[in-house]
Amino acid sequence: MSYKKIEELTQGPNRIHLLFPTPEESQKNPDLAYSDHLPILSKVPLLNHGHLNIISLNILGNVVWSGVHAPGAEETDEQTEERYQRIVQVLIKSIALHQVDVLALQEATSGLIIPILDESLGASWEIITDEFGIVTCINNNNWTVEKTSANHRDRIRSLTLKNKNAPELTIDFHNIWGAFDQLPKKLEDQCKNALTESHSTMAVIMGDTNSRLAPLDNTPRNIVTGAIPLAFNQANGFPQGQQIPDYPDGGFYKDELGIIHQLETHILDFEHGEIFLDPRQESAVNPWPEYRMVMCLDDHYEVNPIVGESTIFEYEKSLQEEFNNEKILVRVAANCFNHKAVAVAFPRVLTDHYSAIHERLGSEPGFQFKALDSDSKFFNCIFAPIDKVSLLQQTISDHIYQKNHPVAAKIKTFFATPSATRDAVIGFAITIAALAVTLGILIATMGIGAIPVLVLGSSLVASLGTLFTGLTLAGIATGIVGFFTGAAVVVGLMKRNLEATVDEAHTIIPKAEPIETVKEKTPEEENRHFSSPISVKAVAQDVAAEDEALKPSSPSLTK
Repeated sequence: MSYKKIEELTQGPNRIHLLFPTPEESQKNPDLAYSDHLPILSKVPLLNHGHLNIISLNILGNVVWSGVHAPGAEETDEQTEERYQRIVQVLIKSIALHQVDVLALQEATSGLIIPILDESLGASWEIITDEFGIVTCINNNNWTVEKTSANHRDRIRSLTLKNKNAPELTIDFHNIWGAFDQLPKKLEDQCKNALTESHSTMAVIMGDTNSRLAPLDNTPRNIVTGAIPLAFNQANGFPQGQQIPDYPDGGFYKDELGIIHQLETHILDFEHGEIFLDPRQESAVNPWPEYRMVMCLDDHYEVNPIVGESTIFEYEKSLQEEFNNEKILVRVAANCFNHKAVAVAFPRVLTDHYSAIHERLGSEPGFQFKALDSDSKFFNCIFAPIDKVSLLQQTISDHIYQKNHPVAAKIKTFFATPSATRDAVIGFAITIAALAVTLGILIATMGIGAIPVLVLGSSLVASLGTLFTGLTLAGIATGIVGFFTGAAVVVGLMKRNLEATVDEAHTIIPKAEPIETVKEKTPEEENRHFSSPISVKAVAQDVAAEDEALKPSSPSLTK
């Protein structure tokens, strides 16, 4: 598209994408409207064999359900055929420009589009049509169709393709026009089954999923590929007549190792079939802010942690176990400017838990809360901006703790939440603790004084006053002052009592006399008693006297 054309579009009315006309413009000039989807190009890498180039487009079967035509617009078969003619002319340019191998169309009125395709594509293309609105065209210059089948229930056309230049290379290609669902799980399962049940070298599924797809990166940019039919605005609660953007187009492929990847896609313009990127900044686009869950089939979501240290599937499983409900769904979400979020969908049976979490996060900026419908099964969904996922995780964790430990949770919440009552209770508790410790020490030391009792009593009164008046800091302050003042007085009393005890002990036990030191004798002193002048006769007399005294007394004998 020329820069002049882009400038003209940019200076015009605000658009959900520069390539989409507004309903008012389409009403004035119907030739501006091709479809309410944009053509997308994807290049699937083939091992050592280049790429499989695919163009996909929902060509809008009826303008009554259009996102670019004014509500109530109608279109005759002749007008539809003329619009299809303009679409195919652009597609032919794109096919030549990008060397396309597969053309996948959805929502097609085959009786009107097939004659145009036959004439425009020529004999080198094989065209396969389905009664449920899918048309698949294969370039026979490079590929041959080995077999084909249709899944009417899921609206999927499947083909097995063989590469003419490398016969060992086979690809299962699936063209999908999915049934709309606000939750991506059902479409994920359909796409995954189509890819994993393949016996070919590789498998690809691409089309209008009627779910949502967003790039794996978080770079802000316009990712719109479709416009929601304006006839749905009232049912969806959207403003009447306002264009609402959508991003359902794209797909996935399974490589030769069995790993699933999301297709990288490029939007093509309706004028020349060239790759086009909306150059406007976010402020100029004024994007629709609504988050929507996106399909998370890429291996990226299986291995990379997004919720704390957990992948979305690990976190999903943990919530399912905590709440004993396998219907809980956790997915990445995005708005139309690729701003990401994490979404948690609770089935209606868990409404009480959802409401409790909603109450805590309802006023948090950036969070969104919506009721969603999946096959008439209703869910309540929380969307947390990607930079606030930790807050969502912590809030849910706190709620689970409260659910499992209600009494402990109330106590924890009370002391964790700043309030006058909480601070008063803390002050009161400090004072009571100080009183108990001080009195215990005083009693243990058999002494109690008036000063600590007075100080602690004052603290107790102040804390009680705090408890009832809400002077939050006073109770804490007086409690601390009472504790340390009382402790200081107790130390003083203990010292005084210790000194008194020592004095009393001195009074009871008399003072001991000094002990005389015994002097060691010299050898001369040791032998002195042997050299003393003692009479030998006197000694003998003493010995005789002792012997006489020891003799037993005998009675007198008479004849």
